Amino acid sequence: MSHNPTAAGRPVAKSAHIISLSDDSYIRLTHGALLGVSFAHLISGVDDESPDSIGRGMDVSPISGYTEWVSTLTPVLSVGWDWRMNGSSGRVRCERLVTPRSNVMLIDDQGRDLGAARTAELLGAVVDALGWQAEVIADITSRYS
Repeated sequence: MSHNPTAAGRPVAKSAHIISLSDDSYIRLTHGALLGVSFAHLISGVDDESPDSIGRGMDVSPISGYTEWVSTLTPVLSVGWDWRMNGSSGRVRCERLVTPRSNVMLIDDQGRDLGAARTAELLGAVVDALGWQAEVIADITSRYS
């Protein structure tokens, strides 16, 4: 996807009908256009206490948290999700827990909304392909150590 720089230094999508901010605050774009969007890590944090460990007297509670990523174009797409660390394989890694939260509504080629459930499902696949885990671990290590 080609981009034109703005005065603020963020690329703007060339064609307003491909990516646009709607009156309901969703940014509507096709799945194909979404696949061409680059995302950058904004922030990650650790939950104060894991809901699974409350009241159970667990000695070790799993580490869980949240992360937020934003597009590198304007209008800015925001995608966030919850994660949990898992060390069962002998290596620490993060796994996404829920479908992403976002200001994105995917549309079909005729401009019709795909709906919240289908959009969340497709955003989940995009998130899973980001390779976000190392960035989250590095950010929380830096913030909490």
